Amino acid sequence: MISVRRAFPWLVLFLLCLGLTPVVFAQSQSELDELRREIAELDEKIDAAEAEKSAVAGDLAVAQEEFYEAAEAVDAAQVKVDAVQAEIDTEEVQLAEIELDLDTFKTALAATEKELTETETRVVDQTAELYMATATQAPLVFEFTDTEEIALSSAYVDDALGNSAELAASLEGLRDQADRERVSLAGAREEQQTLLAALDEKRGRLQTEVDALDEVKQVEAAEMGELQALVDGINANIAAAERHKDGLEADSARIEDELARRAARQREEEQQNDGGGGDGGGAPPPGANGWVRPVPGGVSSGFGYRTHPISGARKLHTGLDMSAGCGEPIYAANGGTVVTASWYGGYGNAIIIDHGGGVATLYAHQTSFAVGSGTSVSAGQVVGYVGTTGYSTGCHLHFEVRLSGTPVDPSPYIP
Repeated sequence: MISVRRAFPWLVLFLLCLGLTPVVFAQSQSELDELRREIAELDEKIDAAEAEKSAVAGDLAVAQEEFYEAAEAVDAAQVKVDAVQAEIDTEEVQLAEIELDLDTFKTALAATEKELTETETRVVDQTAELYMATATQAPLVFEFTDTEEIALSSAYVDDALGNSAELAASLEGLRDQADRERVSLAGAREEQQTLLAALDEKRGRLQTEVDALDEVKQVEAAEMGELQALVDGINANIAAAERHKDGLEADSARIEDELARRAARQREEEQQNDGGGGDGGGAPPPGANGWVRPVPGGVSSGFGYRTHPISGARKLHTGLDMSAGCGEPIYAANGGTVVTASWYGGYGNAIIIDHGGGVATLYAHQTSFAVGSGTSVSAGQVVGYVGTTGYSTGCHLHFEVRLSGTPVDPSPYIP
């Protein structure tokens, strides 16, 4: 049996987090940064929800298997109960037949008893008549002078006596037979009743087993229902989070468009005023285009689609991962204005520099900052220090170049 309680605290937290961040249209870089941070946090929550759903789905599969096993056990036990009930039904039919035989025998016995009584009465009457006849007729025998008359008179007396003796013997035989049949039927009924009592007791024990197994099945069914409801709830929460994320991403895209329009207007104003970008000086030598490599180390992971080292999802890697030790200085790739220096979701501590003309650079996972928002910096100026904050597996610099808010491959820009 599986406990479903472990998922509920997380669900409550998840729902609270969903309610904390309304989709609000913003038009500044700092607000765009905040939206991106919220999107990154939602991605983390959605990933956690997917993992939780997988775990609960595993529990649900186990609960379903236990339910099916309990149902099979109930069915098997019920088959035994039905078999015993079939035996009881058969034996009850036989007992009914015995009872019917007993009733028939009782009816026949009553008729026989009546016949016995009537026969006994006749025997008594005949005996009395015979006695009286022999008493009165005996002297007559001696009065007969004819030999034939004497013989006939003696034969009559002998026949009367013989009939009475035969009738008495027949009565005794009927009594003996009735007693034997009564004892036999009574014994058969007692045996049948004993068998029925044993079968009924067996049926009771089996029914108790069925009831216990059915209770287990009901518990498993209830748990399975709770787990299914939990999975459904997680799916609904994930869908809500995805919708919320879609809103944030749409808002983020609108902000990027607005920033791109602002950059375009700024570029036009600079061209009209013959303005230009600021000079900068720094330790790393600039390239032919005036850009500086933000850290001296090589590229460990390039721009493009890859399998994320932490989430395992295949998605666009929007910049370069550059090798650098913890605490190593990070240099501005070109001159511009720091528009944000703050925590930035999966980027950890990050700095974004607006270089004008719709071009911006991002420096992620820093351990600390050397400049703040609003600071004007020159190419090669130290802006922060390498770290491993945010979504990171070790100290390195994640470096991005964005044109009008869209990430592009930074490789052509830096020496």
